[in-house]
Amino acid sequence: MTALRERAEAYTKEQRTDGCAPVRIAVGVAPTIEEMRYGFRNEWLRDDALQNDEPYRRMLGLTPDAWIPTGSAEFDLVVQDVSEKGGEKTKNGGVPEKTGSLNSLLHKRNEQVGTDHMSIAVFGAAKNDLLTSELESAGYPLAEIVQRARSKGMSLVYPQPAFSTSGAIVATTLSRAGPQSGGTALRATFDNSANALLCHLRGADQEGTDEDWAKLVALVPSHSADDYNRGRDMGIEKCAHDSLAGRAALTAAFSVDLPTLDYPFVEINWSEDPARREALDAFATWLAHNKLFEPAGEGPQPSSPARISADAARPGHRVDLQIMVDGSGSMARSPTASASDLHDALAEVRQILTDTDQVSAGKFFADDSGTAKAPMAREGDAGGGEGPRGYGEILQWIADDKQSGFDEPISRVIGGLSRPANSLAVITDGGPFNDEPDPGNAGRSIRRALERAADVSNLYILTFGGKCPDGLEAPRAVRPSASPSDGPAGSPEPAAKHVVCDDTAGTDVAGALGRMIFQFREWS
Repeated sequence: MTALRERAEAYTKEQRTDGCAPVRIAVGVAPTIEEMRYGFRNEWLRDDALQNDEPYRRMLGLTPDAWIPTGSAEFDLVVQDVSEKGGEKTKNGGVPEKTGSLNSLLHKRNEQVGTDHMSIAVFGAAKNDLLTSELESAGYPLAEIVQRARSKGMSLVYPQPAFSTSGAIVATTLSRAGPQSGGTALRATFDNSANALLCHLRGADQEGTDEDWAKLVALVPSHSADDYNRGRDMGIEKCAHDSLAGRAALTAAFSVDLPTLDYPFVEINWSEDPARREALDAFATWLAHNKLFEPAGEGPQPSSPARISADAARPGHRVDLQIMVDGSGSMARSPTASASDLHDALAEVRQILTDTDQVSAGKFFADDSGTAKAPMAREGDAGGGEGPRGYGEILQWIADDKQSGFDEPISRVIGGLSRPANSLAVITDGGPFNDEPDPGNAGRSIRRALERAADVSNLYILTFGGKCPDGLEAPRAVRPSASPSDGPAGSPEPAAKHVVCDDTAGTDVAGALGRMIFQFREWS
């Protein structure tokens, strides 16, 4: 993002005549792989169910004229997926209409506008333990790097493959690297970009958590490690910082087994406007000569192109989620988490839900006689087929239901659910904490209720404006948790109960919900 914005500004500055630029270029973050598939299948429009009865169709976002994938592999994966699922078949059983039009809609130019490598990014405090001269002379073989990292107690982390192209590339590469590395329990973190992952590592350093952040080894594009070290380039991830050196800085090492990344320029021809097409061609040609990234010339250089298998790009952890929204009168008056705010925020985070996730929703409150109430929206999944309509109905129900009442203790809600999901999200303004049997020990009451709930394993309380009670941990930036395969064979540990309370400040409702869903995915 930072590199492309800098190039776009330089280009428009070069094109000025008498102080006026003939074009204006808006640069935005591309949707995740899941959302990209949905967008091209649906002509970049939101599903009808998410329109909130408006007389016009909402767009998925700015309609893009061009797309710069992380690599040709990402382009191939998205096109393949849309081709498999888009449109109805023709009468003669030929190519579906939407599939046939996709080839004319997306045009991948031959010029690359950037070249980079996937890298092994190690903190300065640990690089001498991992990046030995023997391994360097051998070109840092990936299987040996993995084996050495595990023997040193290091965690190799990469973004969630379903939402990050670089994560999908890592997952595919590791699956092809042979049984030695495949059998070592690497960890995909539930961040949706490489920079978001590195921001979490930075957060662990700043917060002084008890995890040894210096032993987290990230598999990311090398320019992401450069962004992290420069600090200022992390502003879009809301963790900009001063330049780093020494123990806190990342060293990016190239493995002969990790692939190169080509950045193609993909023109998206929504219209046949010749002037628009000419302007797009001119910028693409200029960008090919003023590339976003150039490969480093030091160390062993990988030569294989990035590949993504469809299986690797699928999420590995299905979320079975029930969202319970505080239906009290004070919550209805919340300036940051009103029904309309929640509706819009949940629509925004739809892209981090997949077609295997199950989501339902309810509201909890007590009526004027003190009777607990918990009206529910019907269950629906969040992805393809009937899914978008099911999720859309949940959103509509949250926005439409004006019922409000008195605060109901969260501990009683946990024990009174008739069909609880494995993961339970509670969204509140904090008022119900004061109605627990012993308000001074609200955290203990909630924990005990969770322990007694046989079907609920994960509880995430998201409070807008209300202080979390003592005894409930806040979400932590990084959890290099041990993989289930780390334990002795034949002795699986019982699933642990998880509970956190996130006291959210500000008005970023969608951001808070996104963090919550990623946490559930890590726990699942």
